Amino acid sequence: MIELRLGSLPIRIEWSFLLTALLLSGLDFDIMRLLSWLFIVFVSVIIHELGHAAVARLLGGRPEIVLRGLGGVTYPRVPRLLGPLERVGLSLAGPFAGLMVGVAAFGLLWYGHPWLAAEVRDAPLSLFQQVSRAADTPIGRLFALFVITSVTWTALNLLPIFPLDGGNTLEAVVAGVRGKPSVGPVAWFSAALSLALGVVLFVLTRQTQPFLLVFFGVLAVTNFNTARAARGLVPQPTAAEAIDPRDRALAQQALREAHALLSRGEVPTAIELATRLELTGGRMSQAAGLRIRAAIALQRGDHATAAIDAGRSFTLAPDSETAVLAARAALREGDRERAGNWLKRALEAGAPLAAVQADAELGALAV
Repeated sequence: MIELRLGSLPIRIEWSFLLTALLLSGLDFDIMRLLSWLFIVFVSVIIHELGHAAVARLLGGRPEIVLRGLGGVTYPRVPRLLGPLERVGLSLAGPFAGLMVGVAAFGLLWYGHPWLAAEVRDAPLSLFQQVSRAADTPIGRLFALFVITSVTWTALNLLPIFPLDGGNTLEAVVAGVRGKPSVGPVAWFSAALSLALGVVLFVLTRQTQPFLLVFFGVLAVTNFNTARAARGLVPQPTAAEAIDPRDRALAQQALREAHALLSRGEVPTAIELATRLELTGGRMSQAAGLRIRAAIALQRGDHATAAIDAGRSFTLAPDSETAVLAARAALREGDRERAGNWLKRALEAGAPLAAVQADAELGALAV
C-alpha cells in the first residue's frame, strides 16, 4: 500500500493496481516502454478519479481516492443523501475528466501533424489508426497512447454496468424515477448485460481478447452476487453448519481490533484485516470481514455497499450489531422501509430496545 496526499486529498495505491497495470502491459521487457505505460495508466486513472473528487468537494464532501485492481474508486464522503441529479453529476465527472486527457493529447499530436484533424474528421472511426500513424517519435507514441487509453477507458466506463460510472449513473436515474434506491434491479440488468457482452466478444474475437472476456465475466458474477444480496436471496446457513469456537473467538478479536483501527483512522490496515479474515477464516471470520468492510463503506459514505456487505455478513452470522449497521446504511441510503426491517431483525437478534430508541439516527424507526 502506497499512501500519497494531494493537498488535503488522501490517495492510496494498492499493490493490486500496480500488478494489474503490469499485466495489461503484456509484461513488456523494454524498460522505457513499460515505464511509459505505467505512467499513462497512473495519470489517466488519477485524473479520472480527480474528476469525481472535485464534484464531491463541491457537494460538501471530504473525498478520498483508492487505486486498486482494474482502476480506482473515489469515496465522496458527502455528509448528506445526494439527489439523483447530484449523483449523475458525480458519476459522469470522472469519465469527462479522463476524456479531457485524451483531448489534450490529441491536440498536441495535431499541433505536430496538421493533417491529423482532417483525416479523423473524414473518417472518425479510424481515430486509433490515424493516431497510431502520428506516433512517429517517442513523445508522439506517448501522446498516442494517452489518446487510445483515454477513449477506450471512457467508453468502457460509460457502459451501464455496476460498478462502472455508467452503471452508477443508471442506478441514480432509475432511483429518481422509482423514488427509492434501485441497486437490486440495476445489478440484475448489469449482470445480464455483462454476460451478453462477454458472449458477443467471445464469438466476434474468437478468443483473441482474453482480458475483455475475463473483465465482463467478473462483472457478470459480481453483479449477480450483488443482486442476490440486495434482494436477500443469499441462502441462509443451515443448522448443520457447526461454528468452530476458535473461529468465533478469532472473529470477535478481529472485530475489536478493527474498531480500534478505525477509531484511529487506520483504514488500510483494517481493510487488510478484513481480507485476511475472508481468505483464511471460517464462516464467523468471513462474516466479521464483511462487517468490517461494511463499517468502512459506511464511514466513507458508500451507503449502498455498506448495506449489501452488512446484509451478507448477517446472512453468514446473524448478529444484532450487524443488523443495526445494515439498518443505518439503508437509512442513509434513503430506504426507510428496508432500514425498519433491519431494525426489527436487530431487535429479534437481541439488540436492547432502550438503546435503539435512544439512538439519534435510528430511534425514530423504533417507535
